[in-house]
Amino acid sequence: MKNRFASLDLIRAVAVFFVISVHFFLNTGFYDTNINSLEWWPLIFIREIFFTCVPLFILLSGYLCINKKFDSDYLYKIFKLMFSYLIVGIICLLFRKFYLNENINIINSIIYIFNFTACPNAWYLEMYIGLFLLIPFLNIIYNNIQEKKYKDILIIVLLLLTSLEALTTTLKIQDINLNIFPDYWTIIYPITYYFIGAYIKEFNISIPKRRLFRMLIITLIIQTTGVFIYSYNKLFSWTFFGGYNNIFTVVISSIIFILLKNTNIKNEEFNNFIKSISLVSFEMYLVSYILDSIMYKNINVQISLLNNLVAYLVCVPIILIFSYYSAYIVDYISKKIHKYIKKYYDNIIVKIQLLKNK
Repeated sequence: MKNRFASLDLIRAVAVFFVISVHFFLNTGFYDTNINSLEWWPLIFIREIFFTCVPLFILLSGYLCINKKFDSDYLYKIFKLMFSYLIVGIICLLFRKFYLNENINIINSIIYIFNFTACPNAWYLEMYIGLFLLIPFLNIIYNNIQEKKYKDILIIVLLLLTSLEALTTTLKIQDINLNIFPDYWTIIYPITYYFIGAYIKEFNISIPKRRLFRMLIITLIIQTTGVFIYSYNKLFSWTFFGGYNNIFTVVISSIIFILLKNTNIKNEEFNNFIKSISLVSFEMYLVSYILDSIMYKNINVQISLLNNLVAYLVCVPIILIFSYYSAYIVDYISKKIHKYIKKYYDNIIVKIQLLKNK
């Protein structure tokens, strides 16, 4: 049991490391430069690994939350994330006004807080709030499917609706789109990841590590080569195997999740370190925006394997360390607010229950 929980902490820690790493590509001109040499292939390969960051978080939600029910205790859990966002959002607005010299005032600050743009990384929270509210009802659907074969079909249907579209969406004959898979529902990909996480938990999916590793490498090679060929002499293509919803990213994310889940960590000090990252992974994700903006503002990386590697080894560790310690400050303040408001929230719930009993 101890190792199982340690492995789940490991998943969160790896996911936040991948977030900060993939933002390196975003902030160093990777997506704004033509892919014009074979040197891009390993860069795309590495990028595809890091790009599993958000899927890992959602898979973990499915793994951990499959038995959650909609009640006051469950509903209140989202407020801890909201408090952390509010704190980081205010800090980000001050940072954007006084460091980035953006036109920030009281009115647009309030708007930015409520539309989740105060901190650009908060798009994930905006998505997760919706998923969080749906989780108890998704669980009703999933847990009331009695036979495994129908759960298999559920996963297959969701993959068809959300993840296969990228295989053919960019193929055309003259002006005719050859996309033979439905693309209307691709935006619900978080539900696909959620159910896959639940499926991994229920059936304790465990595949020999060597086989999983071979599957991972083969899938990464196919995806990387496809993106490289399609994007050659063009900018990186987000429409061809590029998004979180595409089938290759789903497979790669699921393989990495299973590999990490089945990792047996024996070193107690390392366990504690990973746990310390896991506990503030969300806050690290949010606050990393600030140092991203500072580190990459004046950096100009000439795209090459060597240049990117050197810049990565300088920038990413600094951002990770800054985000780690800053996240603990945010977490401390958030917990204080959470504890204070929880008393009033519990009193309100008690009064509601008394009124119902009358």
